[in-house]
Amino acid sequence: MKTELNVNNLLIDLGNSYLKIAIANSDKILELHQAPIGTDVDQILEQFKLLDTISKIYVVATGPKIYLDQLNTSINKLNKSIKLITRSDFDNLLDFSNVNSDVVIGNDILLLGYYAYRNNTKAIVCLGTVYSALVMDGNKFKSVLLLPSITKGVNEIANITSIDKNLLPKNFDKDLGLNTPDAFSAAGNLCIEGYVKQIITTYGLDKDQIVITGGDAFKFSSLINYKVIDNLTIKALHFLLKEKQL
Repeated sequence: MKTELNVNNLLIDLGNSYLKIAIANSDKILELHQAPIGTDVDQILEQFKLLDTISKIYVVATGPKIYLDQLNTSINKLNKSIKLITRSDFDNLLDFSNVNSDVVIGNDILLLGYYAYRNNTKAIVCLGTVYSALVMDGNKFKSVLLLPSITKGVNEIANITSIDKNLLPKNFDKDLGLNTPDAFSAAGNLCIEGYVKQIITTYGLDKDQIVITGGDAFKFSSLINYKVIDNLTIKALHFLLKEKQL
């Protein structure tokens, strides 16, 4: 099912926390809406002005199966061809020889790997519900990493101590911790910067060869000097279609 030119398609990114839906043609993304998973999908679709113009539906899913089932119930009503992105779509595009056969690579990571390969990016750090990173050598996966989540770690500390959760920072924008909120904020800022710098050092990268994405990416002021791209999974899916690889 190859992508047709000059038509609108529905692109869906079902993540662990958010559902993002876009309408795009071969040139650009025209509309994009998102909501926490569990939100009524029909209500999200009702927000689109161009829904009647779509030709096909493309889905990349990493979230719980129960939400994929709910999503399918809604998009099946549109009576359009549906393509679920899987690893087999990348067998002739990406090199998995460095990755053990028992390692499961999420479909979102596959998309980001292809995006990195085609855009001269050596590494992508994803700061979403799950913190992860991928390092590429051309079209070859050099490494796939799971990282400790800063935001989850801060919440866990509050859960096992008597710290008031109201004192937890919503953003990590401090360099010094002179009180409890600032201490959490500064610690998170230093940790995330340490993650990124360690990836750069370990794999011999330049700062401009790394991209940061994910909902938490905008919470850390220490990442301000790095390239941060929002909604990168949807954009990577659009890029894949633009190159007519599906």
